[in-house]
Amino acid sequence: MELITKENSKYFYKSKYWYKITWYTFLWIILYTQVAKVLKTNAIIEALLVVLPIIGMYILVPAGIVYIIKSYVKKEPYNKYRAFYLFGFLFFLFILIAIMIFVAIDINRLSSRP
Repeated sequence: MELITKENSKYFYKSKYWYKITWYTFLWIILYTQVAKVLKTNAIIEALLVVLPIIGMYILVPAGIVYIIKSYVKKEPYNKYRAFYLFGFLFFLFILIAIMIFVAIDINRLSSRP
């Protein structure tokens, strides 16, 4: 059995990578929605530049959670950083669940109109 060291803790570094991508995607969504008001481009392009990153986050966050949990299971080093990334991914998961709830409420409200 090989000793897990800083150099070969692959799950931790994969989760760190997914976390960075998730954070940049989240920043893109927030900043682009603010800048899009000023740019006044085509509505379909604006929607794609917001919806596709959100869909991407629905892939990135569960993958990051899987990698950070594997890091815990394999007992890789960096305990305090693993907790930081785990809570970060759980924060993003909470945001994604809130988005799903709000979209479902909007669809329900719009479909119940006469």
